Amino acid sequence: MEITSYPHLENVASNVLDFYFNPNAEHGLGTLLLEALLSLAATPVIISNPLAVSVAREISTSLGNRIDLLIDAYPDAVIVIENKLFHTANNPFPDYEQYANKIASQRPVVLILLTLFDISSGTNIGNFQPVLYKSFCQEILHRIGDRIIDADNRYLIFLLDFIQTTQNLHEARVMNQEFLTFLQSHEEDIVSLLQKVTSLQKEMKKKTAALAELMREKESDTVNLWFYGSGLKEKRLREVAGYWTSVLPDYVISIAADLSVDGWDIRIKDNKTSKGVPKTPGHDGFDTQLGRWLQSKQIEVSPHPSLQGHFLYGSHFPYDSDLVSVDTEIKRLLALILQESPQ
Repeated sequence: MEITSYPHLENVASNVLDFYFNPNAEHGLGTLLLEALLSLAATPVIISNPLAVSVAREISTSLGNRIDLLIDAYPDAVIVIENKLFHTANNPFPDYEQYANKIASQRPVVLILLTLFDISSGTNIGNFQPVLYKSFCQEILHRIGDRIIDADNRYLIFLLDFIQTTQNLHEARVMNQEFLTFLQSHEEDIVSLLQKVTSLQKEMKKKTAALAELMREKESDTVNLWFYGSGLKEKRLREVAGYWTSVLPDYVISIAADLSVDGWDIRIKDNKTSKGVPKTPGHDGFDTQLGRWLQSKQIEVSPHPSLQGHFLYGSHFPYDSDLVSVDTEIKRLLALILQESPQ
């Protein structure tokens, strides 16, 4: 269900329930879902004749209102289910009940409002009993073990996907509501923080652009200048200005001045290093082609603390350092790199 991204998920969910509530459908689960739902209702009903159960969708009442699901479990009961994922429960519940009583002919009538979330206090649902999808799905999973052998594997997988979808919808909605509540309580502070973050991003871009202008002096046919800005894509603010140079066919070395809120670092990598690969514990990277070459040329570096195959050169510069100092350091490294190609 989640993969298909249907625009009217509530209607789709009702169609799915229509299929699985029918004990005679090809899913092979029998009365499993029907029994799971009825076990959560206040009115006890036992399905004595599964072959006589019929399930119908969008049944019109005498007033023209439509019932989501109507189950005639002859001779045991008539069951009316109103299915709600997101919409407000403002249906004509008394009309639904009147219609069910009329066709029940003295049989018990079970009225269920199946919802993804708790019904708001004060909501008038008449004699309908609210049942949460969460409880319904838990009850299905609790009972499903005895039915797996007889079930059609295709429909079993689809049912589990349906259950997972409803759980994901619930979790996403709860998380969004919690986040909105947090925003409402801290709106002024959050707006102020966002303004400061935006201002900091602009300042970092200006610093990096100014450094790049200093670095441009060394740009040539073999030394290229490049830029990168992460925004918040890497869960951190980061702006980069660097050089890359092809020192052998199919072998490129890149050196960069990385600016974060912590300050400036000079970083080295080559085109043999996968982008963004997390560092393997206990692996210092000196067994790579770049690591061996840097050691052989006595270029003092240290392994990057978090990126596999990356190295740091020279000193760390505080955020407000003079850009000339950072420029001097990266040009010193460039000069060392260009002395001789790696083997």
